[in-house]
Amino acid sequence: MWNKLLIGDAKLSLASRLPQEVFSDPQWEDLLQRWRRGAYRANFFRDLVLAEAQRWPSKPVILDIGCGRGFDGERGLQASLAEAASQYLGVEPDASIRPSRCFAKVFPCRLEDAPLAPGSIDVAFAVFVLEHLARPQAFFEALFTALRPGGVFWGFTIDRRHPFAIVSLAAEWLGLKSWLLRRLGDAESYRGPGHYPVYYRANTPAAIRRLATRFRSIRTATLHQEGQFDAYLPSRVRPLSRLFDRICYRIGVQGPMLVARLEK
Repeated sequence: MWNKLLIGDAKLSLASRLPQEVFSDPQWEDLLQRWRRGAYRANFFRDLVLAEAQRWPSKPVILDIGCGRGFDGERGLQASLAEAASQYLGVEPDASIRPSRCFAKVFPCRLEDAPLAPGSIDVAFAVFVLEHLARPQAFFEALFTALRPGGVFWGFTIDRRHPFAIVSLAAEWLGLKSWLLRRLGDAESYRGPGHYPVYYRANTPAAIRRLATRFRSIRTATLHQEGQFDAYLPSRVRPLSRLFDRICYRIGVQGPMLVARLEK
């Protein structure tokens, strides 16, 4: 299994050391080693948030943005975060979804409309939400206001520069995406009426830096791992997808998974 990690625009080999300012304690290196071994995406991202929560001297207030369908579709992972929080709050604008019972409160609206007290959140995160933001500036302004000084946001999304995002956006523009998702009905990505439009307006390191200028620390990483899109495809198509992954890696195409850590 091969992979590649990008920090900003600088490529790091497998033997390279991660800059201290991204995630300075040994937990990051442990997590990175797991990614190199082909770690399951949802667990990997959850553990980044969990490690962040455990850095606080007391249990933090955690905000799950876009919480309704679980952490990357896994509701059990939300329960583990709730255990690490003094309060586990959620934001879910889709009224048709019933969130997990592990939340202290769920606001049925977009983040920018949620009645969160300024400076009330210690750790916030969003899993595959940024690509759906029609007004990303409003999102980042609301996020900055809700976080307390020193508060941290983790964002996990698709990098717009990767061919997957380009194809997804083209299918959206052409009105073909719903048809394609119905054709791939066994894929995790098809969730019936819960399909949401994509815009990819906050989905490159440069876009995040432009939108999050008020944050004192902005760090991004792009992860590349073979088979990363297996969850979106029927089993018969996955060998071709993995071949495409290998070709992209060898010719230096941008990795598909964009991770951002913002600190207020």
